[in-house]
Amino acid sequence: MATGFCENCHKKPKFSTHRYCGKTCAAQAATAQQSAHPAKSRPIAKTRVPPAAPKPARLCDHCGQKPKFGNFDYCSKSCASKAATSAVQPAVQGRSVPKQGARLPATAQIQSGKGSKPPAARHAVPTLTKDESSEDDDDDEYADADEEDEYDTGSGTDLDAYPSDDDEEPTPAPPIRPVKAAYASLKSSTPARRVAGICLVPNCGKPSFVEKSGVKADYCSTRHREEAVTLGLVPGCIMCQRYPQSGTDYFCSTACRNQSMTKT
Repeated sequence: MATGFCENCHKKPKFSTHRYCGKTCAAQAATAQQSAHPAKSRPIAKTRVPPAAPKPARLCDHCGQKPKFGNFDYCSKSCASKAATSAVQPAVQGRSVPKQGARLPATAQIQSGKGSKPPAARHAVPTLTKDESSEDDDDDEYADADEEDEYDTGSGTDLDAYPSDDDEEPTPAPPIRPVKAAYASLKSSTPARRVAGICLVPNCGKPSFVEKSGVKADYCSTRHREEAVTLGLVPGCIMCQRYPQSGTDYFCSTACRNQSMTKT
């Protein structure tokens, strides 16, 4: 057999440096080689192993419904605070209550099971720390002042010696300050009043300020109002001590009057 012919048909020469004469013979040779070799065994499918059952979750020590958070005994801050509060409450009575699921001592179980006599009351041992509950109990031991007065029948105090409510004199009403009473002494010591409508400050001579209602003030400006108090011509407001008092009360304005009522 000549080596220059196609390895499949053995009739035509090889194409260039290839083993076959054309694409047809190359495809036929490849098909024959695949049928000659047995098909490779397919890989066995891996069987799925069912997941392991989850471990039972550790439930919260307080509510017993939710799992614990991390390495803590409770599921959340809410349960932790509630458990701390419930642990503090029994301390008010001076005894500690066992946690949930804890067993009571054998002596306590025997006493609760049998109809034994209740244990004798123990005297409270004084401690250095003060307890609010003990203070409340001490207050209850003393009778109220009203109760003591009801049972007090001693002869040390004669109740008839006190006047009755009808005999008491009524509280006198505060005297009403007359209008312009504060200015009476100043008017008597000062010379005759100046012409109406002129500022009261000496050596001023300017016309007085006229309000929107048409009433004429005693001074021409705010600066002269302050100056009148500084010179001692008129008494100052008892609140701000800056402006003269009005003719009806001891204040210079409604603002100072309201401020004095709210001031403590």
